[in-house]
Amino acid sequence: MCIRDRDWPTGYEAAAVIAPVLNDDIENINNILPILKNEGLSASFFVDPTAASLNKDLIRKISTYGEVAALVDIGYLASVNDKQNKLNFYNDQLNKLKSAKESLEGITSSIVSGFLPYYGLFDNNTLNAVVNSNFKYVFTDSLTDRSVPKTIIRGDKRIVTMTKTARDDYEVIRDFGLTLPEFQFYTYQEDLDRVLFEGGMYIFKLHTDYQCKAEYSNVVRDVVKELKIKKFWITTANEIQKWYEKRDYIEIRADRRGKTRVALKVSNPGVEAINNLVIDLDLNDFAKNITIGSEIIGTKTASVKHVAGSQMVYLYVDDLNPGESRQYYIDYDQVSF
Repeated sequence: MCIRDRDWPTGYEAAAVIAPVLNDDIENINNILPILKNEGLSASFFVDPTAASLNKDLIRKISTYGEVAALVDIGYLASVNDKQNKLNFYNDQLNKLKSAKESLEGITSSIVSGFLPYYGLFDNNTLNAVVNSNFKYVFTDSLTDRSVPKTIIRGDKRIVTMTKTARDDYEVIRDFGLTLPEFQFYTYQEDLDRVLFEGGMYIFKLHTDYQCKAEYSNVVRDVVKELKIKKFWITTANEIQKWYEKRDYIEIRADRRGKTRVALKVSNPGVEAINNLVIDLDLNDFAKNITIGSEIIGTKTASVKHVAGSQMVYLYVDDLNPGESRQYYIDYDQVSF
């Protein structure tokens, strides 16, 4: 018998974050804002604090279209295997991160939770600096075989790392030379289809000096519509971090009680209520006539989805409060072949 909780909320097979990086030609971000407004979406905007201080009105404006996060130069590495260059020492990284957070929060009057290294890569010093400067998540351009976020624990604190899962506009337009919008879209579409297949998180990273240009910005609308059609959870990186913070505290246990009964216990030892939780339960039995119940009167029910004759059962749990545990009994009839 196998059991797991889904990576994403109820109704979604994958997630997506629109992540504009404001650098050169910063005013081009205005080409993207109407798209976000019309599609009813929020984005995670990564901004260098120096550029933000020179464009305060613009930064305050974009903060109403999502979250503002920090773009910080912590040193340069060409790749994770680069032995010639080194990132800044811990104290330097810590001071830069604290300063960036303070500056951006002062401009936007809102909490800054995320950070992207200017050159995309970080090290263990970075993780410690991120924790000690009270950031909650970090983006990285490090390509891995992991397409979902990862929670890292440092003492009593947790941070979420989100790795690059798709080609960005620097690769698509600058490096590949794809200046025709339809070819740009097809390239992004290939990546989002792969991420959907993996059930991962699609990071749509775009820059003000490339994809945000007026002649290319409509591609962003096309990608957003594609994500909606394919039922991605399109949200901000901050919301992804919050979801993972709750999800990581979930405890699930399943025990077989007789031939055709499974006892499932789900607990929330965290500090926030959990909603939209999906639990996949493999009965290792071909089953029909699934029912769910509890021995404790008043236990909040979970809804169940099952296709008669299959082994997989999907439970949908809502309103699991901090400190709450629920035990369900799943009963079924075996299918004989």
